[in-house]
Amino acid sequence: MAGFLFMANYTKLFNSIITSTIWTEDDKTRIVWITMLAIADQHGEVQASIPGLARVSGVSLEAAENAINKFLAPDPYSRTPDDEGRRIEKIEGGWALLNHGKYRLMASAEDSKKSNADRQKRHRDKKNRNANVTENNACVTLSNAQVTVKTDIAEAKAEAEAKAEAKKRITKQYCPISSDESEILKIVWDLFPPKSRERSSKKQFAEAWRKTKIKPSLETLKQSLDAWNQSAKWKDGYSEGAHIWINNAQWENTPMQAALPFTPPSNDELDLMTLVNSVRQSWQMIPWNDDECAMLKKYKSQLESVSNEDWQLLKAYFESNQEGYFRPDNRSKFCESFSGIWTACERWKKATGYRAPNSKDSLYYGS
Repeated sequence: MAGFLFMANYTKLFNSIITSTIWTEDDKTRIVWITMLAIADQHGEVQASIPGLARVSGVSLEAAENAINKFLAPDPYSRTPDDEGRRIEKIEGGWALLNHGKYRLMASAEDSKKSNADRQKRHRDKKNRNANVTENNACVTLSNAQVTVKTDIAEAKAEAEAKAEAKKRITKQYCPISSDESEILKIVWDLFPPKSRERSSKKQFAEAWRKTKIKPSLETLKQSLDAWNQSAKWKDGYSEGAHIWINNAQWENTPMQAALPFTPPSNDELDLMTLVNSVRQSWQMIPWNDDECAMLKKYKSQLESVSNEDWQLLKAYFESNQEGYFRPDNRSKFCESFSGIWTACERWKKATGYRAPNSKDSLYYGS
């Protein structure tokens, strides 16, 4: 199928799935789950979009979206308490099956037991066939037995090495981060409630931060976590693990009931307002309201990552007439959805071959 390259692989389906909570879902949700198991790579990663997953699963787009939302949500009845019972997490290009490594090791153990049993059976059968060998052939039998033992040892050694290598691939290597970022993480970690820290580890937390492409400022994290700590959900003890909060970029979803009071824009923010206004000519004639100023403050770190050449590209993108591209008509939505706008802008640039005069490479993604 166009757009997909599936590696040769197989997934052992444990019969315990019948008594799991996934089996209480509707047929289409179960089909999407089994499809994800089937197309996951050896690391448990499913590289697909929701429309693509819907196609290979043979379900509607709406059914696939509903299934993904269920898999991302906590499951209080899950037999696995890790990650609040969630089955998947978002990664670049798709999703990661959270329990894949655990079940892959269980499958490997089952395969190893069967392989050992088969090998021992072959050895016994061969020993029985040679039980009635005459005295003249005794030396030959002894020689064959020695070869059999050596072969068994070699096979067992090769299998152990393969299993160790597979386990090494399943366990994702932790890459250290810079000392400056380490100091930030120490501060932010202590801002999470005890439940969030219990449901995570510092290693998971640091890895989630390392994978974050557009990192918010420390001030943004402090303000957002202060708001989340005041929310009814977190006060009731339903806070997600710290690493899940980072993976889902929850600083972009600060609860409205804990919104911070409006403060006048700084000089840097006034400069950003001018740049945002340059994207649409109509915006230059409309004063900024309180909501728009709050959104600009919230996503300031993203907007500050954009170079002058990139602002020229955004202006050309918004002035173009091609349909099928996301161009919000208000500044609040522009700030809030900037990551999605930039992705659409990059697609438009590639499709049209646009390049600004005397332009340099984009600094937004370092491409």
